[in-house]
Amino acid sequence: MKYKGKKYRGQILVVVVLVLLLLSIMVISIVAVVTRDVEQSLSMHEYEISYNTTEEKMLRILDTYGDVDVPLIGLLEMEGCSLAGQQYICSYQEDNLETEVTVEDTNEVENFELGKDETFKVILNNYRGKLKINWSANMALVMSLEYTDVSSEYKVLKDVHDEAGVFTMSGSGPQDHPLAFTVPAGEPQTIEIDLNTVPGIALSDSLTYLKVKAAMKGDNISTLLSINGDASLPSQVRKVEGYTYYSSLGAPSSAPIVITQVPLAGKSPEILNYVFYSDNVVTK
Repeated sequence: MKYKGKKYRGQILVVVVLVLLLLSIMVISIVAVVTRDVEQSLSMHEYEISYNTTEEKMLRILDTYGDVDVPLIGLLEMEGCSLAGQQYICSYQEDNLETEVTVEDTNEVENFELGKDETFKVILNNYRGKLKINWSANMALVMSLEYTDVSSEYKVLKDVHDEAGVFTMSGSGPQDHPLAFTVPAGEPQTIEIDLNTVPGIALSDSLTYLKVKAAMKGDNISTLLSINGDASLPSQVRKVEGYTYYSSLGAPSSAPIVITQVPLAGKSPEILNYVFYSDNVVTK
């Protein structure tokens, strides 16, 4: 009996050790989960403060310079703002927060949010290079190329690029689609237009605007529109970009970046984006 008792006592000790080990694992797991939740809560709190601070500083600038008719040179009169190349950089420090806002007029349109039936006007000023247009959502692009001829007569070339990648105006040949891409883009939802070789446009004609309208199905939808050309393409948007980070952390790469883009061409009333075409004489 004494032998069996010693044996049982050894088994009980093993069981106790296993139970303690399981309890330790459970406690460590609970502590890890709680710590992670606390870190996530702190991270979200810091993110919200960073975003709100950046937005407040950007709105302070946009209150004046959101008007594209106001030249950016006036930013140099604001405290903390300086010019670096083509960018105006405004730096702010408040308690433990560092904020940097950059402002520039640029010809690169990147991920501009365009709502259903809204139009983006590309300023051409007789730009004759290539335009690369990319969008994110399934939609048709209604494009209108506006120009004046040597007699100063206003003219428009229109075309439609649907979501399946097919030009859908009248005929089937390239002559029926003056705004068809002339250089393969090689990317989904991307077209490239060479404005130097548009059929029907003479070198003596002056290109003014290319209107890009988003035609979509459904409500409350939008697309992200990007438009790029070469260095001679005029500026298209006033871009304001900023971020705020905790100076004690010294890691601006983890801070939320806030960006807004204001079209320099402004917006036209939507009724002006519709034109009635007829091959016959129209009488009232």
